[in-house]
Amino acid sequence: MRVLNRFPNGNSMTFWSSAGLSAQEGICEQPVVRLRIRSPAVRRPEVATFVAMHPLIQENIPLRAFNTFHVDVYAQYFARFSSIMELRTLLTDPVFLSMPGMILGGGSNVLFRSDFEGIILRNELRGIQVVSETDTCFMVDAAAGENWHQFVLYCIERGWAGVENLS
Repeated sequence: MRVLNRFPNGNSMTFWSSAGLSAQEGICEQPVVRLRIRSPAVRRPEVATFVAMHPLIQENIPLRAFNTFHVDVYAQYFARFSSIMELRTLLTDPVFLSMPGMILGGGSNVLFRSDFEGIILRNELRGIQVVSETDTCFMVDAAAGENWHQFVLYCIERGWAGVENLS
């Protein structure tokens, strides 16, 4: 499901989810205020509190391992989430909403040109569930953080043809 949240000041955040997150549930309904990001040595007190309150958040993390071009750049803030509750906790924090953010999957559709001044959320949601299967059709829910190649192999092992053409 594609969710696009628009805020009163014109900013927006788009993310993909197969887990049923939506704007109607109150995610990201607060206005986004874009502030200049200062170096960690002179960061705002509320950002220091935000980082201290969220043990998932790390500072100045190299992104080389998180993009297929292996560009050697850094994220000012970085957090991994592997559950909807962790994602909601991050997305509903006013300090998070005050800085640029990006949800990163496998990194194959991303080309970083410079360090990312803001927070990158690494999507590690996993899970594959068969919704229905007949002799002629199958429907599968895959979590947004599932490795695509592994998902294709999962389908091939079960004799479900077609998804390999999207690789």
